Amino acid sequence: MRPEDDGSGVGYWLDSLLGHGTRQLVLQTYPLSTHCCYYYTIVDLADSPRTVYSDEIFGDLGFYMETQDLDRDGISEIIRPVGSFDYFYAPHTESAFPSVVLKYSPKERRYVVASRQFEKYLLRGVDSLKEIVSECERNSIYDNGSSSEERCFPSILRVVLDYVYAGRRNLGWDFFNSHYRASDKEVVRSKIEGVLRRSPVYRMTYAN
Repeated sequence: MRPEDDGSGVGYWLDSLLGHGTRQLVLQTYPLSTHCCYYYTIVDLADSPRTVYSDEIFGDLGFYMETQDLDRDGISEIIRPVGSFDYFYAPHTESAFPSVVLKYSPKERRYVVASRQFEKYLLRGVDSLKEIVSECERNSIYDNGSSSEERCFPSILRVVLDYVYAGRRNLGWDFFNSHYRASDKEVVRSKIEGVLRRSPVYRMTYAN
């Protein structure tokens, strides 16, 4: 059961994310003072109700929440976009929002970042993104003096961050080095790394 949008920015519904016969209460809030995002808390309604997911733990997740049993074990994974790079050298409509996967951990009794286990799923669209970069580079003839690197940067960053948040940061930086060759390359890379260092989900991805 999903909530109807009554304009309050608050909703809730029951789901069976942890398997058949279980019940979880999903709480959805929307800060009306901002142009985004939905925030979620999930409470398992077992004998002793407990929070199994909260956006407060992860810090930089936002927008929508998708649930899907990616590994077919009967328990749904949570897919969320990372919002740390919104407006990073680009308007909101062109910003990069890489997705991450969270999996329920019986040991910790809550959802944890598990993107590296679902690399194939998270990178399923990376070849299409690379083709967008290649097309942008081929068609970079402008009358405003901007370089192909500057014009194509939002597309380049999407590829880089998809790799990074899927646990393949070496591939991401290889792509950045191959396609962003502007004179401010080291400055831009340093700023990207600065945002990543402040990203709780990034730190969780590479914690082990």
